[in-house]
Amino acid sequence: MIPGLERVLLGGRFPFPTDIVRLRTADGVEITAYHHRGGREAAVVMAHSLGSCAHRRSLGRLADSLRPVADPLLVDLRGHGASDGVVDGLEWLDLSACAAYATDCGYRRVHVVGFSLGALAALKLAAEERGAASVTAISPLGPRETLNRAVMLYGSWVGRLATRLHGGRLARPGQARGSDFPLGQELAPAVAPMPLLVIGTERDFLFTNRDAEAVYAAAREPKALLLLPGRRHGPLVLEGFERRVTEAILGHITSVENACQTVH
Repeated sequence: MIPGLERVLLGGRFPFPTDIVRLRTADGVEITAYHHRGGREAAVVMAHSLGSCAHRRSLGRLADSLRPVADPLLVDLRGHGASDGVVDGLEWLDLSACAAYATDCGYRRVHVVGFSLGALAALKLAAEERGAASVTAISPLGPRETLNRAVMLYGSWVGRLATRLHGGRLARPGQARGSDFPLGQELAPAVAPMPLLVIGTERDFLFTNRDAEAVYAAAREPKALLLLPGRRHGPLVLEGFERRVTEAILGHITSVENACQTVH
C-alpha cells in the first residue's frame, strides 16, 4: 500500500471506482491522484483546500455528480493525504502533473475545480499553461493580507485542530509564508479566454475580505460569479449549499462541453 494511504482511506471512499496514480511534478515531488475511468472525452481535475484531502466526502459527492460530463481526477496536493512534499506555494505544479497525465490518457479537454488553496492552484495553472477547458474557483484567496492570514492560521495549533475537526488532514506546512503564494486577483485576468466560474459567500468566516468578488472583478470575460449568503469558506461552501454549488459547476462544465461538441 502507498505510504500514508491507510490514513486517507479513513476519510471515506469515493462513491465510484478509481485507479490510484502516483505522479511526479516538474519540481520532483511525488503526489497521489485518484482517477475514475468513465470513458468521457473530458476529465475534471479537483483540488482540495489547505489541510484537507481528496477523500473529503463532499468532494467525492461533487465528483460523482460531474461524472456525466467529465471523468474525475482528484488529487492530494503536496503535503496532504498520501502525497509527498510540503505546503510551499507550488501546488499548481501538482495540477499541472495531473493535467499532463489526463492528456496522456487521451482526454481531449481538462477542466479544473479548486477550493481555497486549490482554487489558487487552479488559477495559477490556467494562467501559466493556458490549457484548461474551464476553471472553477471556490473561495479563492485574493489579496495579500488574506494569504498571510491563511498561512498564519493554518500554522497555528488552533487552525490545524479546526481543520482536523472539519474532516481535513494535518498537512506538512514546511516553512510556507503568505508571500510564497500567488495572488488570486493577479492571476484572474490571465485565465481568459478560458471560462471562469467563481463561487463564494457574502462574507467569509475566516476572512473579512470579499475575496471571491475581488477575484471575479479582476477577471476578464467569459466569467460568472455565484455569491451565496452566509460566512462559509472553501469546502464548507459546498457542504452548506451542495445542490446550488453542484448545479453551478455542472452547468459551467456542461456548457463548455456542449460548445465543443457543436464545433466538432
